[in-house]
Parts: sequence; C-alpha cells; structure tokens
Amino acid sequence: MTKATRPILLFFPKTGPDFLEPPFGLVSLGTALKQAGFDVHIIDARIEDYKQAVQDCIKKGTLPLFCGVSSMTGPQIFHAINISKYIKRAFPEVPVVWGGLHVTLTGTQSIQEPFIDYILRGYSDHTIVQLAEAIMRGETELMGIDGIVYKTPQGIRSSANLPNVDVSLLPEPDWGLVSLPNYVNSLYFQEPTVYMFTSRGCNHSCTFCYSVSVNRRKWQGRSVEQISSELDSLEKLAPFEVVFFHDDNFSVDRARLTGVVDILKRKKKKFVLSANCANIDDELLDLLANSGCVRLDFAIETGSPLILRRYNKGFKIEQALTALEAAAARKIPVNLSFIVGHPEETRKEIFETLDFIDLVKRRWPDVNIIDIKLLTPYPGTPIFKVCEKLGLKAPGSLAEWGEYYWNSRKLIWSPEADLCVDVSFVSLFAFRYNHLHSDFMILRWVYRMLHMIEGWRWRKRFFAFPVELRAMHLALKTYNRLLQYFNYGWL
Repeated sequence: MTKATRPILLFFPKTGPDFLEPPFGLVSLGTALKQAGFDVHIIDARIEDYKQAVQDCIKKGTLPLFCGVSSMTGPQIFHAINISKYIKRAFPEVPVVWGGLHVTLTGTQSIQEPFIDYILRGYSDHTIVQLAEAIMRGETELMGIDGIVYKTPQGIRSSANLPNVDVSLLPEPDWGLVSLPNYVNSLYFQEPTVYMFTSRGCNHSCTFCYSVSVNRRKWQGRSVEQISSELDSLEKLAPFEVVFFHDDNFSVDRARLTGVVDILKRKKKKFVLSANCANIDDELLDLLANSGCVRLDFAIETGSPLILRRYNKGFKIEQALTALEAAAARKIPVNLSFIVGHPEETRKEIFETLDFIDLVKRRWPDVNIIDIKLLTPYPGTPIFKVCEKLGLKAPGSLAEWGEYYWNSRKLIWSPEADLCVDVSFVSLFAFRYNHLHSDFMILRWVYRMLHMIEGWRWRKRFFAFPVELRAMHLALKTYNRLLQYFNYGWL
C-alpha cells in the first residue's frame, strides 16, 4: 500500500568513461522511500532511456511527486543538467531534487540554477522521506529538515548540517529496485562479480579526500549479520562468485572484517577489498590468504616521504614495503595506485615515486600498477584550499563543474604541471597495456605501439617532446566535441 499514487522518479545520469556499477546511493534512498510507503522508480540513464521514463508518466497522465537527480563532480553534471531541463519542460510544476557528493559540497551555488528546486546534502536516507512527505502535504517551510537547501521568495535557505546516519540502523538495500544482473559482470575477473558498500566514511584524514569534510573522520559499518543477509539477497537476484567491496576503508574494524571473511569463506565466495597499509599485519594477511581474497588494493599515492606526509596518509614508505613483502609471501594479488601533482611536489619528488614503482616491480613483478593519476582537488577537501591560494579558480556554475573531473590536465598549482601530465600518460600505457583492449584491429595496433613507446620513455625517464600525448588529447577532444554535438554522452 503506497502513501501516494504519484510516483517518485530517481535518476542516475551517465558518468563518462567508467565501468557499470550499481547506483548505490539511489538504491539506498529508494529503499527508504519504499519502506515509507512511496512508489519509487530508479532510472539509470547509463542503460535506460530517461526520456522514455518521463514520457511513460505523460502517457499515463501521472504527475511525479518529485524527480531526484544524482550528481558527481565532473561529466555526470552535464547529463544531470540535461535530465533536469527535460523534466522541467515536461513537468514545469514538478520539483527537481538534486543530491549526491557534488551538491553536498556546493549546495548554495548549485541551487541558483533554475532547474533545481531542492538540494539534499549528505546521506539523505531519512531526509528524502521527510521531504517527500512535506511535498505531499504542500508544505513550504522546510527548515525543520536537516541538510536541505531550497529557494523561497525571500531568497535561498539552508538548514543545519545533517548528522551522520548510523548505517547499522538502515534497512537492507532493496536491490529489487534495479535490474541487478545488469551490474554483475566479469570486467575485473573471469567470474561474475557483484559490488557492495558495507560501511560509510573513513577514520583517516587524507588531504585530497572528500570524506574529511563529508564524514568528518567518522567511520560506521554494518554488522556481519547484515552483510551476510544482503549477500544472500544478492545471490537470489543474480548469482555471483566474487564480491568487490567498495568501502573507503574496509579494514577499520578488525573483528567485523574477520567475521565478514568467515562468512565469505563459508559461502565459498572470493572477494576484493582495499586497506590502509597502517592496518596491515601478518595475522590479517594470513586470514585473507586462506579465505579467498583475490585482490588487495593499496592507495600508496607517492614514493616521496615528504609528499606522503603532506597527503596525511597515516603510514610511512617503509610500512608500505613491509605490507607488500608480506602480501607477496602469501601470494595475495595486489593493486597499487599513485598520484602526482601535489603543490609541493617538485621533479625530485616525482622521480622518487617513479623509483619507488621500479623498486616494487623489481622485487615483486606480479604487483599491478594501475597507473599514476593526476591530483584533482575537489571542493571541500583540505588540498582544494591550498590549491586555490596557488591559482586554482573554483568553477562558477554547474556547467563549469561539468568540465572539472579527475585526471584534469590543468594543474595550475603544480610547479611541474607538464611533467605530471606526461608521467601520468606514460604510466597508463607502460603498465596497463594488458588492460587496454579493443575489438578493432587498428586500436589494438595503436595500444601496442604506445605500450612500446611509453615503456621506453619510462625506462629512460625521457618525458620531453610527448607528441603522441598531444595527438591523443587532440583526438579525444575532437571525439568529445562530436559526442556533445550529437548528445551521445562523454568519453
């Protein structure tokens, strides 16, 4: 029995070049709305025609109670704008509600747009239900709802910050709200893989991470029993063999981690998780090695002790090497990720990272180097404020934020911006050749040639005259312009 006959539509816009994973946030919000008695529908624009969903409402003569739109900084913003404008043209009187990480950090700026009526900041599992009930009752005074930004005739109003939501008190995600088989894939492994979040937040304070301002160094996890129940629910909807845990930090609570691993072992499931090197010890690695861990991810970020301190990662280079040695001894596959572009990172520190990677590959050839990303300062992070003082100008509108995305080439704050861009490009093809594949022969040939060239550049530390990089960026820029023109999406 639903509270209202008017449906609530939740849209997840396209994201650009990314693997297809579930719209976790919308599933959580949809679950809360459904349990409160609302008729909720999730439209994933990456695999569905969002216009068709709107047209279906028109054909039925049904006016949505409101339409929610998710937002991440970068290309998804463009698609979120298009969806919102389309909704407003179809239903001028229907409120459009934006949520997600981007508007959580830029709420008072984003609400200026004429196609946004409300913004929900933070984890809105409770507040989205409160807003739905207020809209249903026709209420306009909403300051009693925490974490909301909205327009009034007197101007923009913003309520108190939303307190952290205890995830252990939330209902199990209702995966029946989406077609789960669409998100179970074999992209990373040869076996069907499902993706999960079992916690929110992180107890560390990395200076480039959104979690510092959003979660305020708070970590909250769901219980072992809750995780086991969700695994059973997922299995019924779409059988899988591997669980990919997307938690920001899975290793905070050792007792919980041990319990989850035991559950997975009993269910005969393999798994992937990420951990901070400071939390790694022999006992944990023994547990993982004997329980089906098929990959362990470490975000090392840099080989420079100075920059590691500036990032406030919470471990030392020596701890990273010790963790790698111990994982290799137990034959646990490891992925490493790195970043260049810190404001204090000179040529010396950049080459320390390159030397560290070479050391790792000499000692443990099977360790996978994902690539070296460019530092992208996101709003609300400590590093963003530092970069602003060095010339970074925050975008002034949503459309400008759509062009602001990870691995941007505009490192205005960096003393070695060009070198950082070149190193990042070289690392992509020098280390990830086996991950770059195509059904087109000409692209396979291009990848093979770039792998040879960038491997030589890496070995010789010769990053000057990167003509292939300039050609690649020109080709991608042209391709993106064509995609924009035909409204197909973004690469």
